[in-house]
Amino acid sequence: MTGVKLRFLKSEEKLSVYLENGIAQLLEKFDAPPEFADLLNVFGVRDKNRDEGFGCFWSGELKRCNSTGLASTGPPSTEQLQPSCFYLLKHPELHGRARSKMPWTIRQVGVYQRAQSASSSNLCLFIEPSKGIRDRLETLFEDSNSEEPTSILDQHWSSPHSLALSAFRDNWRAYTNYWENTVTALAVDALFPELEAFNEDEDFAQSKLLFERIQDCQAAGDSLLRARHAIEINLNVLNKLSAFVQEVKRYDINVATGNQNAYSPCEAYLRECISEQEFTLATITMMFKRTKRVIVTIREMANFRELHALRRLGKLSRNEAEETSKLTQQTIRETQIMKSITILALLFLPASFVAAFLAMDYISVVKLSSGFMRISVKPEMLLYLAITIPLTTVTMGGWLLWESRKSVRRLFRQRPAEQDPEKGGRGP
Repeated sequence: MTGVKLRFLKSEEKLSVYLENGIAQLLEKFDAPPEFADLLNVFGVRDKNRDEGFGCFWSGELKRCNSTGLASTGPPSTEQLQPSCFYLLKHPELHGRARSKMPWTIRQVGVYQRAQSASSSNLCLFIEPSKGIRDRLETLFEDSNSEEPTSILDQHWSSPHSLALSAFRDNWRAYTNYWENTVTALAVDALFPELEAFNEDEDFAQSKLLFERIQDCQAAGDSLLRARHAIEINLNVLNKLSAFVQEVKRYDINVATGNQNAYSPCEAYLRECISEQEFTLATITMMFKRTKRVIVTIREMANFRELHALRRLGKLSRNEAEETSKLTQQTIRETQIMKSITILALLFLPASFVAAFLAMDYISVVKLSSGFMRISVKPEMLLYLAITIPLTTVTMGGWLLWESRKSVRRLFRQRPAEQDPEKGGRGP
């Protein structure tokens, strides 16, 4: 090969322009197979969500070319190969959003590579390249003294894959360290809580804190589950890429002549990436299980606090029942006292009435010489009776009228409640 052509699709706007112009034109531009459209659809456009659970790997049929650059038939064992493939890798990156509690996000990069033996060139397309890929290319260009810095990647057709794999390893260690610290902090809060409450407001605050911890654990578990799924997809893609490289190497005539070192960098990166992803998968799985155990522990603590609260509520209810019983007994004693007072008042009421009536001096008793007693009634007695009897009648009538109207109002209030089943009534 005499050169490598690098293409970048770094923004959703540029990708959406290609999609609007038509998938067919895009596939024709990069001489890509129809399956390449599935990979492009993963990245979506600005007004759609990205399919983060999708993974893909495609490798073209190995071809050999004759000296004229035309494809020939037969096994590719003695002619120059034309390997081509594309795949999707998921990697963690710091998103930089200040309002988010989670500083990391799982992003994806698409790699499309097609070797052209006829033109002795190698086309490599990076879709949404990671910061590690961009930094490595910038460093590569700065360190190169040639007019075409990309010629450094032209040592072998697998060089762009080596570049992508080296950048793929960048942030996984920091990502797992972040989750180790986060899950450990959640576990410490769950195992050594400070949940003593002294009043109702503080008890509510502690219950709210437990609920927030469960929310944090649920969010962490969801992120770890998504990360585990991304790693499983990566392992599947890396294993397929390794098998593809080994297949190309097996048919490469240059390997048979002793030039085996050209595949060494890519093979080394593949082994390291697969090994690191397997260890990372084990770590993420362990932290996911720890997160679930923390959730179980926090829920048991919440249940224990709820049981303690119920016991305390029962104790308060018993105390209130005892106080109510004491008040009832005291009310009964006071009622008995009032009953005794009423009986005494009834005993003295006739004598008091007679004494008060005679004290008005409307009636006088005179003893005659014959020994008999004569009762004399003054005319004022008639006035007293004329005023007292109507006034008493009006008072009793007003009271009876008030009681009757009160009974009618009470009856009208009770009827709707008895007819409404939702309020405990009997219904029609």
